[in-house]
Amino acid sequence: MNKKAESFQAYLKEKNLSAFTVDEIKDDPFHTVVFRSQLNIDGNNLPTIVIADDSIYSMIRILVAPKVPEGSEGLAKLLNTYNQTFKAFKYYVDNKGSLILDISIVSADESLNGDLVYALFQTVIEHLNESYKNIMKEIWK
Repeated sequence: MNKKAESFQAYLKEKNLSAFTVDEIKDDPFHTVVFRSQLNIDGNNLPTIVIADDSIYSMIRILVAPKVPEGSEGLAKLLNTYNQTFKAFKYYVDNKGSLILDISIVSADESLNGDLVYALFQTVIEHLNESYKNIMKEIWK
């Protein structure tokens, strides 16, 4: 397990947080570790992962919707507004058509600051509680 993942796992243990399962990616040159969980937003469980590896970046990734329609101008405009408004996270549609919300975390050393990750989760949960219905309205149009 890489040092950032070890530090995050220690933080979870210290705070007695058991919301994550841990998967080490075998034969990965960056020694990637994925912490899996889910966020309950508006009665929907959104798959959520924290990715920690040997690079300077860690990531919180949330699957907001598994499939979005192509060419939705309303959705694109809404997501662009969110991307311009919120510096810490970005929405995008991946190559499978899923709507993803990524939060990038830069680590200057070999640790992953658990308090920072917790604060980012609080921020994104607050945002999703306010915006999820609007996003889904655009997807269902």
